[in-house]
Amino acid sequence: MTKNYHYAIICSICCFLLLSSSIFAEQLWPLKGTIDLSDGFGEFRQGHFHTGTDLRTGGRIGKKVYSPENGYLYRIKMSYYGSGKALYIKGDDGFIYVFYHLAKFNNEIEEMVLDSQFTDQRYYQDMYFEKDAVRIKKGDLVAFSGKTGIGAPHLHFEKRTADNIPINILTHGYKLDDNISPVFKKIFFKQVDDHSLFENHQREISFELKHT
Repeated sequence: MTKNYHYAIICSICCFLLLSSSIFAEQLWPLKGTIDLSDGFGEFRQGHFHTGTDLRTGGRIGKKVYSPENGYLYRIKMSYYGSGKALYIKGDDGFIYVFYHLAKFNNEIEEMVLDSQFTDQRYYQDMYFEKDAVRIKKGDLVAFSGKTGIGAPHLHFEKRTADNIPINILTHGYKLDDNISPVFKKIFFKQVDDHSLFENHQREISFELKHT
């Protein structure tokens, strides 16, 4: 074999190792320490499905929230209701990372929000940022967990496609050990259009499941 052939093989192996390490590497959780979920992706809520994964914060406000990926600040939303203080990061990996119910942002972001609130003379904000205007590195402190908007203290965390479609983080880069099998107790059927009804003209029915 020629030297050039050996060189080509070595380069190919190195490229494969670099690509595989980036593709299959487990992603960084936004909270440090033990990760404990309180609510999962796709759970039914009143009138909608849960589009994120809720991470427990031990009933505390102020846990540090870190960026899972390199990227840039994409959006900031401030509201008394719903998502509360919300932060959106567009990752260099093509995904959007979303955090709800925050207590506050890091100093740089907090100052930008306060300036905008002062200018508009109102609390509510929905701020979009130009690409790379505010760069964020993987592992950077971006915010602190809270309970703004609704509910007890926790961190609502989402991963979305570039088209803003929420996806399940546990099947897209994040992993947790789960040794407890689910127990199905009840099954629901719900009308999805106006052309069908269940018995007695009901729009939804449910059945208790018996385990034998």
